[in-house]
Order: sequence, then structure tokens, then C-alpha cells
Amino acid sequence: MVETNDTETTETIIDTQETETTETTDAVDATSPANSFLDGLDASYRNDPNINKFESGDALAKGYTELSKMLGQDKVVLPKEGENYDAQMDELMTKLGMPETAEGYNLQDIDLKEQGIDAVIPVGEFSKVARDLRMTPAQVEGVLNFYKEDIVNNNAQSNEQVNDAVNTAKVELRKEYGAAYEANMQAASGIFKNHFPSLEGTDLVNNPGFVRDLVKLSKSFGETKLGEAPKGGAMSPADASAEKLKLMNSPAYTSQLDPEHDSVVEKVRALREMEMAV
Repeated sequence: MVETNDTETTETIIDTQETETTETTDAVDATSPANSFLDGLDASYRNDPNINKFESGDALAKGYTELSKMLGQDKVVLPKEGENYDAQMDELMTKLGMPETAEGYNLQDIDLKEQGIDAVIPVGEFSKVARDLRMTPAQVEGVLNFYKEDIVNNNAQSNEQVNDAVNTAKVELRKEYGAAYEANMQAASGIFKNHFPSLEGTDLVNNPGFVRDLVKLSKSFGETKLGEAPKGGAMSPADASAEKLKLMNSPAYTSQLDPEHDSVVEKVRALREMEMAV
């Protein structure tokens, strides 16, 4: 019985040791795969945080490949506020294309004649400001193009407004003067050119009230140094109406026996046409 118990005890001990060994091996195998690629590295690399942060050899290889792509490329250091900020900014913007001096932009004054504008945009002072602001040539070109287009667009809008004002004034005066419109405009133009040249190009020349005053001047002074009175016998509707009523109340119009009756009747007919002219 003793021998039997000894044999059973021995077998039990052996089984227990094998079980513990198996459990220990399983525990090691459960944790080792994640970092197993590090086992073949020198201890100095294996313990380096820049190396052991990778979970696999593939991850390490990928990181090295990406790093290699950056080698040889220009590096840009972002300036930080401090003692060397301006110098760092100059270095950065120089790398981006900023010239050393304002003359380095090679700017020329912008002539707007091709756009139908009799003007030139000077750029000398702008180039100095651009260099002080550390602008690149591309930025300078973009700003100048925007400024140029803005001037051209504003000029086009201004011309359109002027044309609208001129057309409105013409319609108003043509309706008022009727058949006498062309003659009155010619008389007003003569006075304006000879005596108001400094007003050329101002909005005043498109003002119907100002034109009326010029026409009145031409009529008041007749063929004087101020200008010429309207020619051709044409009258405005208002003037024609007043003259018509004057003639119709005269004896020459009311009496068929008057020797000037037929002549006055013809004048009244002509004045009616001028009165109705638009």
C-alpha cells in the first residue's frame, strides 16, 4: 500500500509541474507577439522610445520610409515673437520669393489707355509699401490687378451714369424746345465753348437748367461776343404759343381786309406747328 501511495504521489507532482509550465508558457506567448520584432535589436535600440513606440516591424519601416521622403527638402521654420522675429520673417518670405528691395518687383506704371481711360497709375510708392509688408511678387501682382479692374469697372459705371444723364437732359430739352431744339443747342454750345471752357467735363454741362440759361443768354444778347442767337426762325413751343396769341389778337389776323392778313395767317399756322413740335 505504501508503494502504491508513493507512485500516485509522484505522478501527481509531475502532473502539477507540467501544468504550471504550460500555463507559464501560455502567459509568455500571450504578451510577446506585440514586441517580438524588438528581440532581435540591440538593447540600446530596443529601449529607445523612438523605436519601441512602434508595434511592429512594418510600422517601423513605414515611419522610416516617410521620413526618408522628407530628406533633402527645404525646411521652413515658423517665426516666433521675440528678438529675432523680423530677421526670421525676412528669411521666410525671401524663401517664398520676396525680393531684397522694392525695385526687385520690377513694376511699371500702369497705363489705362487701352481700357479707354486717359490715366496712368503710378506704382513707385506702392512697391515700397509692398516691400515693407514683405509681399511676394504674386501678391503684388494680384493687388494691382484688383485695383486696375476696380478703376475700369467704376469708370464704366460712371460713363453709363453720365450717358443716362445726357440722354435724360436731351429728351427733356427736346420736348421743351421742339423744332427750335437744334438751333438752341447750337447757340448754347457756342456760348459754353467760348466763355465756360473750365467747366468742360463737369456734370454741370448735362444739367438742363444750365443749358436753358445758356439759351437765354444767346437770345438776350443776340449775335454778340457772348454767342449767336438761334437761327432759322425756329422757336420753342412756349415761345411759339406766345407769339401765336399775339398775332391772333392783331388786326391783321382778325380782319380779312387787312393787306397783311394772309401773311399773318401763314405765320400763325407755322407757329402752331412749332407749338406742337416735340
